[in-house]
Amino acid sequence: MKRTIIKPIIVFILFLFSACKTYYIPVESFKAFPKGHVGRHLDFITCYDKKGNPKLIKNDGSVEIRITDNNNKRQGGYFETLIINDTIITFCRSFILSLDATFKLDNICLIEIQNVKKGLKYNREKQLFK
Repeated sequence: MKRTIIKPIIVFILFLFSACKTYYIPVESFKAFPKGHVGRHLDFITCYDKKGNPKLIKNDGSVEIRITDNNNKRQGGYFETLIINDTIITFCRSFILSLDATFKLDNICLIEIQNVKKGLKYNREKQLFK
């Protein structure tokens, strides 16, 4: 009985970890992004795999960003909602609950990008998610 339950759980966990590939944006190049509503205005995101190979990811509503700061505080949210100003960045963690995450630019140590393929599509003219 235990074996029949454990096997599907292990397969599901492996699927979760392999379903979305994680890419990275170097912190220094991230700081060089234009200020303002960056996420909405980029058609493609230049990032790198863990071997350092460049990758272009189409920026749509299902691209998520994860930021880790120097204190190991880690938050994830939607890249489309990314706003960068001179000293901080902000992005939306949840559309339903309207939760935001804010980080000081000088305190960021890791930036991860994933296309989680949730099926969200961003309408740039109306600035709405479908």
